[in-house]
This record gives sequence, structure tokens and C-alpha cells, in this order.
Amino acid sequence: MLAIEGLGKRYGRLQVIDDFTLALGEREVVGIIGPNGAGKTTLFSLIAGQIAPDAGRIAWRGHDITTMPPERRCAAGIGRTFQVPRPFHGMSVFETALVAARFGAGMRGREALDCAADAIEQSGLAARRDTPCAELTLLDRKRLELTRALATRPQLLLLDEIGGGLTDREIDALLQILAGVRARGVAIVWIEHIVRALTAFVERLVVIDAGRKLADGAPAEVMADPRVHAIYMGLDAAEATDAAA
Repeated sequence: MLAIEGLGKRYGRLQVIDDFTLALGEREVVGIIGPNGAGKTTLFSLIAGQIAPDAGRIAWRGHDITTMPPERRCAAGIGRTFQVPRPFHGMSVFETALVAARFGAGMRGREALDCAADAIEQSGLAARRDTPCAELTLLDRKRLELTRALATRPQLLLLDEIGGGLTDREIDALLQILAGVRARGVAIVWIEHIVRALTAFVERLVVIDAGRKLADGAPAEVMADPRVHAIYMGLDAAEATDAAA
């Protein structure tokens, strides 16, 4: 479905993404973790087309999209949320979803209206359908980010810390919503610092450190990796090995 090969991105002397390679299959659900500044959000911006890579290649369903603009990637089936919600303050929840269906997925008329309504229902915002976006709580703004992405009818959904700032109960509600999205056959790549949410949901976990892929595999195996312990616990190599044992 998605193939990333040797991707690189540099800002001046800072190498943010360094020779990054990743393959994603149909309906696959992958989590991405890493310390702050590891390059996780930059990776999403490269996949979605908001920024251009300095090296490497991105392929979507066998076609090279490395230089494809973001609106065409969205129309092709790549949707994303943003770490910091970006609501349209002058619009309601429904109007926001309708804009995504109309301009993100290129729908018209009844199809766009039905898609917007369905996205709102999926994300748990049906009761807030006519609420101005500026009046939403943090939880509902996170759900609005998801609504807007779902309204583009993605085949691949990129979630950037959609659980950040939520309570345990709110995280559990979010996981139920995402389970419904997953059941529809949407592939998901989820960046999150709340590791327990990822390990409860994803089938594969990727760790990024300093722009490079450090580990990639089953969540339990990755979380037992001494190198991962070293990143998250500040242990040296010997201590990390003992902690993982």
C-alpha cells in the first residue's frame, strides 16, 4: 500500500529524517513512538505532502508520489490529523466535515452531505453537529480532527498524537472510535506518547530516534528492546539490557 524508501529531510545542519524506510500493507495498523524531536511529525508531513523530502522516495499503491502535492495525495486516499487541532472557528462541526468531503475528497451534492454526516457519526460528534468549532472542548477538538480526516474517505489514516491531553477515560472512548474506523478496512499509522493506548490497539510498533528507525516489530518485542528502554528510561546499554530481561 505505502512504501517509503531511504527518506531524508534536513533543516540546515539538522538531519530530521535520516534514511528512513517503511512498508505498510492493506488494513495494517502501525504505531510510531519516539522521544520529542525524533522526527515523527515531520515524517507524517512528508507522507502527506506538506513538505518535500531531500532524499528518498514515497510510493502509494505502486505509484511514485514523492513530488505529488498534498491535495492530490488526500484525494488519492491519504488522510491525516494534526497534533495541535486546527478548527475552522467560523464554522460548525458539520460545515467543517462538509468542507473536507467537498475539497478533500472531491465529492458533490448528496454524496458530500452523506459523507460529512457519516464522519461525524464515526467520530462521536453527532450530538455536536451544529456546534461552532470555537466552542468545542479539547476532547471534541481532537474528535473534530478525526472527523475532518474521515470525511476525506481515507484508505490510510495518519493520526498525530490524537490522544494527547486526554484522560484515561477519554482515551478508552477514543480507542473504541478507532476500532470502528479500523473495522471499515482503513489502514492506520498512529504517532502517540501514550504507549499503553498504542500497545492495546496496534499490531506493529515502530520506534524513531533522531530521524532513524530504531525498531520495528510486534509491540511486546519492541517494548522489550534494550535500545527502546535506553531512549525512554535514560539507561545505559548494560542497564537497559538488565531492565529488559
